[in-house]
Amino acid sequence: MADLFEKILLTGLGTISLTREKAEKLVNELIARGEIEKARKKETVDDLVKKGKIIKESLEEIIEKKIKVMMEKMPLVTKSDLDKLKKKVELLEKELLKKKKRK
Repeated sequence: MADLFEKILLTGLGTISLTREKAEKLVNELIARGEIEKARKKETVDDLVKKGKIIKESLEEIIEKKIKVMMEKMPLVTKSDLDKLKKKVELLEKELLKKKKRK
């Protein structure tokens, strides 16, 4: 049964968007082909949806980590960097204004 779930989730359906409706449609097709007993429909649909959700969460976590690593390697300016620069510029502007007033 585990092999069947893997095959289903890793083929054309797309693990990220396996909704209950899609799972039911797929299970109905498998029942029609005799690959699953009709009595196991609810259990199979529930398992597919649950495993789809787990896989989706795992993929999201992996993608998030990979993006973070890539961002750290790239010479990009962060919001924090910009905020620091903005504060420095503001301080310099104030100092310039003070000097101009003294003259």
